[in-house]
Amino acid sequence: MGTAKTRREQYYAYNDRRSVHLSKEFVKAKMRNQMTILMNLAKTRRDSNPETAGSLVESKNEIERCLRDLEELDAERIDEIREQILGVEGNASKYYWDAISEVIPEEYGFKARKGVEAGSPRYAQDIVNAMLNYGYSILLAECTKALELAGLDPYAGFLHVDISGRSSLAIDFMENFRQQVVDRVVLRLISYRQVKPEDGEVRNFVCNLNDRARRTLLLEILKRFDSKTQYEGRNIAYSSIILLQARKMVSYLRGEGRYEGFFQRW
Repeated sequence: MGTAKTRREQYYAYNDRRSVHLSKEFVKAKMRNQMTILMNLAKTRRDSNPETAGSLVESKNEIERCLRDLEELDAERIDEIREQILGVEGNASKYYWDAISEVIPEEYGFKARKGVEAGSPRYAQDIVNAMLNYGYSILLAECTKALELAGLDPYAGFLHVDISGRSSLAIDFMENFRQQVVDRVVLRLISYRQVKPEDGEVRNFVCNLNDRARRTLLLEILKRFDSKTQYEGRNIAYSSIILLQARKMVSYLRGEGRYEGFFQRW
């Protein structure tokens, strides 16, 4: 009965202001986490490479300006505002990935978050994009599981439109966690050269991870799920935070609480 009411409210919410609130919260959390990653990277380079540190801070400031643009957007339902939100999110992501490309060694061949298809990161052309794609697929599975446990339909999204077979709500929801769960792990593995450029194998014009790199990345992301961080005054594992955020979405949809996206401060 609980799940039936939850899903009914989820479907109703698509056509009212709840869809706008949730979509904005997902993207706001993503931008704030992007800013946190850039500031942490800048801090570690302040003395050794002040020029790069300064560039990272400027990119963070640009994302902050995008965040203010997002705050000003409003509508009665998500269909009226989706393209504007995605446009702001796209601008912020460009600043973020351009900045990230500055701290990844050239031999990894990372220039931007993209793949073979224009405007899409699918079918990676370099090992960094291949790592990100694989990491996000693991995160997506975790988010899908959490949404299902909370009683939500992972296929009925708000910001990402419904496409047959695509878990659109899970893709919406995982915007909260991309940087803190996946990007951090990928950047650390590259920094310590635990995954090397030669661990990427190009087949049919697409870069794929070899078995060793895939296993290394999988194990590190699973460790990240189990690692703890501050959440509402308590130390909680990321996997538990993902489930708690899904339950908060349920409470919000049912009119029993508020929803704020998950982000960490620098």
